[in-house]
Amino acid sequence: MTPILPPKVYSYVRFSTPDQIKGDSQRRQVEMARNWANSNGYELDESLTIEDYGKSAYKGDHLKTGNLGRFLERCHDGDVPRGSILLVEAFDRLTRLPRTEALTLLLELIKYVDLVVLRIGQDVINADKINKDPSLIWQIVAAIELATTESSQKSSRGKSTWEEKRRKANNDYLITERTPAWIQILPLSEKSNSESSSDEFPSLIKRRSHKEKCEDVEVSVIPERAKLIRRIFERYNKGDSINEITRSIIESGEKPWGRGKTWHYTYVQKILRNPACCGTYEACLMKEEEGPGGVIRRVRHKSLEVKDYYPKVVSTKMFLKVQAKFPVTKSNGSSAKQNPLSNICKCPKCGATMTRINKGKGTIPKLACVNNHLSRGCDQERFSLQKIVDATNHFFDQWDFQMGLLSFIKSSKEDAQKLREIDNDLREASKQPYSTALTQLMFKLMDERRKIELKQSFDIQLSPKRFNDSIRTFKSAPKPQEKNAAIRQIISKIIIHSETELSVFFRGCEEEFRMNNLVPMGRSRGIKKKPTPN
Repeated sequence: MTPILPPKVYSYVRFSTPDQIKGDSQRRQVEMARNWANSNGYELDESLTIEDYGKSAYKGDHLKTGNLGRFLERCHDGDVPRGSILLVEAFDRLTRLPRTEALTLLLELIKYVDLVVLRIGQDVINADKINKDPSLIWQIVAAIELATTESSQKSSRGKSTWEEKRRKANNDYLITERTPAWIQILPLSEKSNSESSSDEFPSLIKRRSHKEKCEDVEVSVIPERAKLIRRIFERYNKGDSINEITRSIIESGEKPWGRGKTWHYTYVQKILRNPACCGTYEACLMKEEEGPGGVIRRVRHKSLEVKDYYPKVVSTKMFLKVQAKFPVTKSNGSSAKQNPLSNICKCPKCGATMTRINKGKGTIPKLACVNNHLSRGCDQERFSLQKIVDATNHFFDQWDFQMGLLSFIKSSKEDAQKLREIDNDLREASKQPYSTALTQLMFKLMDERRKIELKQSFDIQLSPKRFNDSIRTFKSAPKPQEKNAAIRQIISKIIIHSETELSVFFRGCEEEFRMNNLVPMGRSRGIKKKPTPN
């Protein structure tokens, strides 16, 4: 007779901004879930806690890119046992979406799991209870209305605050104290005020702070950084490439201005594109738009422009000349050719990202280590991009999810040893005469075994269906953007040892899966773990 195991209890913890992890929100939500489980005779496995830190429920980020969306996919795929319990502090942790979308999400969840909302009561909410007690649905609707109304009010207040700041910007007020890396905000002094008009460009502008005292402050340039920006603009205007400019900055020993370890092509490009260099402040609004392959992405749209907001570092004429020299892109903002493995491939020698290099018309696109490309001490060879894409396809051709990925996950050191011990104990117990104590022991062992398997399956955040769908999309998608979106669903990185040998890392899994002889007509030599150094 198959033993009946107690339902699994999952806890969902979410807050909207990463800074909230410093406060009490996380501790409070976890503590409430733990107390409920203890009071009702359940065991809360905290290793299965679903966490969405810095994910907005008002915009639906926790469903689009967060762990709640992945949990719901696992429910659809049958990986979450029916009858499991999901604990949440309040309805607004699950959703702040518009009413119809919020109600649809909640009804979808209770198809698969029993829901407990800790702030409105200790009772379990499921389909059977709603059918028996219609008043329960009105409680849910009321909670959804409260969450949606609160979010709308917060959004409205935030927009009003920013509109007021933007209006004041034309009256010499600061919009925000966040500034570009070459701009600083300091208390205004007589000395700095007297020097403000001595340079070719004004070195400072006087503005009013938004703080309570509304003090005058000095918005000024950092001289050394301003000189470097002028040099960047002059070199690009003369015809030097961004790669050449970046390489020269690194060779000069200039330290990076932000948290990066070194200068990068993209940062230099952002400087050249930034209108703050000619003193203009631009405010943008983020709007969701459908991109290639039906992927919803957030796109910036300019909502405000304030000229002479910052001190100028380069002239407006120079800035416009440089913008005219940038290559024309497609209407969706992407270049004509893209890398389907963008930001996934890594260098086997230094671990840096391998980027797509194309020397011009008629040449074969290559994947090159960024450190090698910028002469930062790596001598890794370059690979044909198409051959690496082909090798990735052949890797998938020879990979079986059930026999490959899951078998390796279950062979991880600690869990594999524990599973072997449990299996041995179960075999020995089955040979013993029946007794109540023996039955209880077998129930306990089987529960421990299921707990390990569920933990492994949840950590990897993949199901066979999702894995196979992503592979199918990667192979058949006509556009590089669609291929890239599909492979990111299942792969975190690929280390390229050669054009026929790859190491692949799946999302949520620290194991390295290495396969060689990845050629069209060749046969795989199989999958092997990381080689032991000679």
